[in-house]
Amino acid sequence: EPVDVSRPAAYWGSDEDYFKIRNLVPGCKRVAREGLALLSCDQLLIIGSKLEDPDGGLEALLKAFVARGGRLLLLEQTGLSLGGRLRLSRRTFLRAHAGDYQHPVLKGLSDPDLMFWHEELREEGPLPIIHAAFEKPLQGDFTLLLECSAGDFGDGGDLWTPLLEYRSGSGMFVANQLELMANLRCAPQACLL
Repeated sequence: EPVDVSRPAAYWGSDEDYFKIRNLVPGCKRVAREGLALLSCDQLLIIGSKLEDPDGGLEALLKAFVARGGRLLLLEQTGLSLGGRLRLSRRTFLRAHAGDYQHPVLKGLSDPDLMFWHEELREEGPLPIIHAAFEKPLQGDFTLLLECSAGDFGDGGDLWTPLLEYRSGSGMFVANQLELMANLRCAPQACLL
């Protein structure tokens, strides 16, 4: 079902992601990369998955949008991140969990929903739902919505997050590393998120 978005939504990224997002956010309009700098701060900007940013120009545009008071949803990426504080760790995770499911982003979800998205089970376990996660930031105005770990042997502890909310002045962004776009049609949890 479509999501009730209280502000005008804009999207930049691949056509494939846009058609999926448009079904969930029917009023969402595409914007050209050059138009990112001109977006009003009362808009929600959705950035599609797995984008390339070799020169750092896209990151600078997104930071400026948030600094102006904009709201940003950053879908799963392989290298694009906002700021030096959010470093991506390229490792896979089988599941995630929340300390508190009261946040609106997690509405209707619980721990079992963030474990097994695929019917296929391999000998070594389920397929991962996260292919890169943020190392938990140590400072800043953030809320860790989900946490993940690499097990008790060697790494231990919940040292990573696949989903966080970061506030910067009057602006904010939600950064996601769950494989939502790849699983939107096959995992109801991905659709809910």
